[in-house]
Amino acid sequence: RNALKESGKCVNAIGCPFMKNLFSRGSTEGSKRTCSWVDLISKSTDAKELFINNCPFAKNIESIIPPKENEIKDTTFSKSGKSSLVDYEKTFSDVISSIKEEGRYREFIPIQRTVGKFPKAEYCNDSKEVTVWCSNDYLGMGQHPNVLQAMTNAITFSGAGSGGTRNISGNTKFHIQLESELADLHKKQAALLFSSCYIANSSCISTFGKIMPNAILYSDKKNHASLIEGIRNSRLQKKIF
Repeated sequence: RNALKESGKCVNAIGCPFMKNLFSRGSTEGSKRTCSWVDLISKSTDAKELFINNCPFAKNIESIIPPKENEIKDTTFSKSGKSSLVDYEKTFSDVISSIKEEGRYREFIPIQRTVGKFPKAEYCNDSKEVTVWCSNDYLGMGQHPNVLQAMTNAITFSGAGSGGTRNISGNTKFHIQLESELADLHKKQAALLFSSCYIANSSCISTFGKIMPNAILYSDKKNHASLIEGIRNSRLQKKIF
């Protein structure tokens, strides 16, 4: 009975009037035939293709037969309430193609820096030497012997990696010492390290918005993306100049 009930749902989903008529007759023979047929097209690729090529209701078969394993699809609903299949792979592929056509597709430049040659680096694709002025290491401190030695000592003593987020697995003494040095350098009560300047700007401004919900932010239209994101996430009233 359960099998016949489920087959009835499948028949309704397909929407074929012939199958509906056969199934609604109530006869055991008609129900069994319909049940067998639905089961056949659900499990047989050949039967599915035959159905798709010859029946005007073939488009509805996707509602009862799951996609192939290598197809990434999901069911969504349009405004009319009808279900439709979404091909995620094609959707993202089309977006990437569009970005490439518009010239907005980014490709990372492979380079190799060498200690002692700042700000020079080697372009990996053809071994050509290039000058990198946008590394944020403007003074070349990333290659200073004292900095390299301090980092080597820290890794040798504690191993690589932070070991998790600071608020869960704890602060390392290196972070605490660096924050203390930075606070002293800028004559501030304390300092807080972020993983990047981008995160620092975005996080601080958005947090400010939660603390001062009635504030108004004035922003230069040419501000860095990190500032713009922070302002947007703060949800504060803003004035652009």
